[in-house]
Amino acid sequence: MAENSPIPDANINPALRFLHLPQPDLSEDTPSDNEELPPAGTIRQTDDDHSDPNNTIFSGPVGPMVANLLITDLTPFGQFLKANMELSDESELKLDHFCSPHPHEERLAMLYAMILSNQDLLRGMRKTASKNWEISMELQHTMRELQVQGLPPDNEPSRVTQVLSKIQAKLTQFRSVLKEKVMQSQTSKGTNFKNIGDLAGVLIKNTKIPRTQELYMRLAFLRFLLSSESGINLTDEEKFWVNVDNTLEHSLNHCYVEDKKKYGEPLGEGHQTLHLDNAAPWIKTINKNAKSVPKGASITGSRKQLREE
Repeated sequence: MAENSPIPDANINPALRFLHLPQPDLSEDTPSDNEELPPAGTIRQTDDDHSDPNNTIFSGPVGPMVANLLITDLTPFGQFLKANMELSDESELKLDHFCSPHPHEERLAMLYAMILSNQDLLRGMRKTASKNWEISMELQHTMRELQVQGLPPDNEPSRVTQVLSKIQAKLTQFRSVLKEKVMQSQTSKGTNFKNIGDLAGVLIKNTKIPRTQELYMRLAFLRFLLSSESGINLTDEEKFWVNVDNTLEHSLNHCYVEDKKKYGEPLGEGHQTLHLDNAAPWIKTINKNAKSVPKGASITGSRKQLREE
C-alpha cells in the first residue's frame, strides 16, 4: 500500500474491513500531457520493462477474456449477513454458494435467475388467489339462489367474508371427522360401522343429508384412499384432499364395487338410497354450482392445485 493510502476508520465493523481495498499508486505510470496515447483497446507496456508481459496494462475497455478473471470472494461478508439475518438452513447454503469466489458475470446471472424464480412464484400466487375468488363467488351465488336467511348483502364485503370464514371452519372440522371415521371403519374401533351403509349413517346422523348411491360411492372411494392399498401419503392433510379432488371422478364405480365385495352389500332396512332426480331442490342447486368450482380450490387458499387445468 502506498504511503498516502487512507487508513481504515477504526470504527468500521471488522467484518467489513475486507471491503476497503488498497488503491495502487499509478502516479509514475500516468502519462504526461505531451505523451501520445495509443488507440483505445490496444495494449501498451511500461517503460520499466518492455519484455515482461506482466507489466502490460490496458488503455481501453476490458475484453471479455479479461473480465472472466475478475473473481471476487464475498465469503466474509456472507458470514456477516448470516449473523445479522434470519435465514433458513437451505437459504444459508445458497448464500454461501453465492458469496464463494465467482466472476462478476456469474453473480449477475444468479441474481437474474432468482428474480425469475420470484416472478414465477408471484404468478402462481395470483392464480391461487383467482381460484379462491372463484369458489367464494360460487358459494355466495349458491347461498343467494337458495335464499339463505341472514346472508349479508354484497355491499358489505367484510360481513360476507366473515360468513365465508365460518363456513370454512365448519367444513374443515367436518373433513377431520369424516377422515377419522373412515379410517376407524377399517380397524377394530369401527366394528359397528364397517358396512358402507352403517358408516354413512354415523356420518350423516342429525343432518339433512340424504342417503344416496353417490354418497355411498364417495365414502367407499375415501376408504380406499385412506387404506394402505392406495399408496397415498396420508401425513400431508392438504395434499390428501387435493388428491381426492383429482381422482374422484375416475375411480368411484370401481371402488364401490370392490368395497361391496370386501365389506358386504348395503342391504337391509334404513340403507335404501335416494336417486338424485328426487333429491331436495337445495341439493340440486349445490350440485349444479359445484361444477363451476376448480379442482383443488378452497375458500381460504389452504388447499393448493397440484396441476394446471
